[in-house]
Amino acid sequence: MREVVIWSGGADSTLILHDVARKNVPVLALTLDHCQVNRVQMKAQLRAQKRFLVWAKKQNLSISHHTISVSSTTISAW
Repeated sequence: MREVVIWSGGADSTLILHDVARKNVPVLALTLDHCQVNRVQMKAQLRAQKRFLVWAKKQNLSISHHTISVSSTTISAW
């Protein structure tokens, strides 16, 4: 069984990700790179996520992370 967490890199979603991963279940953390976040903010978010993932690996937490790019045309199609 694998859990999926939508992970923005903020405090709330990071806390949820950590809580789920502590249950010794593999977790897939998904980040959406979309047009509503500016590039500077997205780069800062990704740096914070990388730091957390390094720490999580040292804690033997099973987290894989994928970023999905979503264009404005995809969003308007929803």
